[in-house]
Amino acid sequence: MRSGMTLACLAALATAACASPGPSHGHGDASVSGQATFYEKLLMPVDAVLAIDLIDLSRGATIQHAEFAGHPGPPYAFELRYDPHALPPDARLGIRATLSHPDGERVFATPSPIPVNGARTEPETFRMFHLP
Repeated sequence: MRSGMTLACLAALATAACASPGPSHGHGDASVSGQATFYEKLLMPVDAVLAIDLIDLSRGATIQHAEFAGHPGPPYAFELRYDPHALPPDARLGIRATLSHPDGERVFATPSPIPVNGARTEPETFRMFHLP
């Protein structure tokens, strides 16, 4: 059944994620958090892997990567820590997300990075869509 599944896209339901500064301790003193969800009637295994990449949209460079597993199902919450002092002053942040089966088969993904809204402090939610 999974062989017929193709890459799916993740579209913004809101602004998708939020960046919040934390105490200044060096590496990892800021974070981006959010939740990914989908409405399709598809049951993902508990050990599905949500991979999040924090990207500098100005340069197309990945700043930080993290993988999260063990979620019982949507929404898939995440928090990704990064060092804001290591970024260029004009960096514009975004996230790219994929949701995969434990065997690595990607089922959902963002078609493009979703901009991070640094002015908010609570997590945002973005919706995933499955493509046949």
